[in-house]
Amino acid sequence: YVIATLRGHNGKVRSLCWTPSDTSLVSAGEDGAVYQWDLQEHKREGEYVSKSVSYASAACTADCSSVFAVGSDRALKEIEFPAAVVSRELDARVNL
Repeated sequence: YVIATLRGHNGKVRSLCWTPSDTSLVSAGEDGAVYQWDLQEHKREGEYVSKSVSYASAACTADCSSVFAVGSDRALKEIEFPAAVVSRELDARVNL
């Protein structure tokens, strides 16, 4: 059964990451949005949107204060929440 409906993405959601406590969730999608969700209140806590990027994967720290997302721009971004600012960016097109 459905406990809650989280509304926000305007396209396919490509990645979900739960915190270990199951109180927060991060979603990243093809619409260029990375959202942080409060699962106890069933609402969006933070958002970072870059319409020119289609996000494929995201991971978050245990407290959900940092999210690492990569997308079609081939850049790995560290996004700080709740401010939703990119604190670091790594060009993923480099060969190691």
